[in-house]
Amino acid sequence: MENIMTHSGVIDVAAVIDSHPFSGFQKRLVAVCFLLMTLDSINLSTIAYAAPTIAADWGLSVSNFGPIFGAGMVGIMMGALFFGSAADYVGRRLMIISGVSIFGVLTLLTVTAHSFRTLLIDRLLTGIGLGAVIPNIIALTSEYAPARRRAMLISIMSCGLPMGGLLIGIFAVPMIPRFGWKSVFYLGGLVPILLVPLLIRQLPESIRFLALRKADRSQVTKVLRRIAPEIPITENDELLIREEKIHSLSVKNLFTHGRLRNTLLLWSAFFANLLMLFVFNNWLPAVLRKLGIPMTGAIVATTLFFLGGTIGGLLLAWLSGRASPHRVVGYGFIGAAIATTALAMSQGRVINMMIAVFFSGLCVIGTQININVIAAAIYPTSIRSTGLGWALGIGRIGSIVGPIVGGILLSRGTSVANLFLMIAIPGLVGAAAVFQLRSDQSGADTRKMKQ
Repeated sequence: MENIMTHSGVIDVAAVIDSHPFSGFQKRLVAVCFLLMTLDSINLSTIAYAAPTIAADWGLSVSNFGPIFGAGMVGIMMGALFFGSAADYVGRRLMIISGVSIFGVLTLLTVTAHSFRTLLIDRLLTGIGLGAVIPNIIALTSEYAPARRRAMLISIMSCGLPMGGLLIGIFAVPMIPRFGWKSVFYLGGLVPILLVPLLIRQLPESIRFLALRKADRSQVTKVLRRIAPEIPITENDELLIREEKIHSLSVKNLFTHGRLRNTLLLWSAFFANLLMLFVFNNWLPAVLRKLGIPMTGAIVATTLFFLGGTIGGLLLAWLSGRASPHRVVGYGFIGAAIATTALAMSQGRVINMMIAVFFSGLCVIGTQININVIAAAIYPTSIRSTGLGWALGIGRIGSIVGPIVGGILLSRGTSVANLFLMIAIPGLVGAAAVFQLRSDQSGADTRKMKQ
């Protein structure tokens, strides 16, 4: 109790979270964030599985879908930048619910698309909702996690990314041939729409955000009692959080107080990783079909990619708990470059390709999951969503460039082997950036709340 009660009548909010056993309330919160990450990933990946069938129905070449894939990435970038920054003003809860509502409705409306242009606009708007969710659920998980378990919990929650890709692959195999491409968009839209009322009733605001923003004291008290019901809290107690408080919420704060170097290196690493990830995410089924692998085999390979990512996310998180996260993520980038090169060299040997795809997913997605941990640790609560949103937003430039350039290269006759060799290069760039990152050394202010 002495760590929680800094002196008579003063309760340290962060100390409550860090010293108290992980409560059922916090476990449910992480589970909800995992579910939201999974739904986000399902909606993100659906277009890759549906594209070959849509192209056939509309008399198009699948290589023409580069702008469609790119439009979704532009939307995600816009959503991450705007909603990430807005969350540091109005809170994570509202931005998460807004994002889920947007991508649920727009995914459902995809079934009404009747032309290339309408599909492109729909994926752009859907992307805005998808981009709103990710930085805020990472921030929310980080701000409810005790310090001793924060890295592992963020990684577990982020495993919803490959899990969504894995699940949509499992659903897409029977659904698209039997019910058509629209069926997966019905699934991807209805589930988040039905989830919104539950989020409105149950999703809490970040307790650290509430404390720093000097919000309604009763909200903080209510959450504290759910985390640690045995701690007595009276009306006269002060609620304190020992963390840096930045009063001017501006993007420029990502570059001040010694953060410039870390911010630029973080952006470089996100750019490199998301370029690699979304070339795989958008083009893997199509390029495997181009090599003569049947649709079922292409979907199985893509499922292996996301299965490898789920395992990789947990493996790298486990290693990060026993070594420097920066070193683990850096070597993860190198592993991604090696696995992608191996994939380029395994053309014509299906078993070798499947193994290389699995390890590419393990390293590429595993690295993405764990770089979120590093990003969440670099910035304080008052600019955490802004920092995460901008890192993901700038990184999305890579996710835009990758699929578009991939489509251009394929349409001009570039071999699949050469495409994968090119994808390996960003892995080395990301490794160089992460190895130079250092922990944030900015000071911390104290914030008190009193009724």
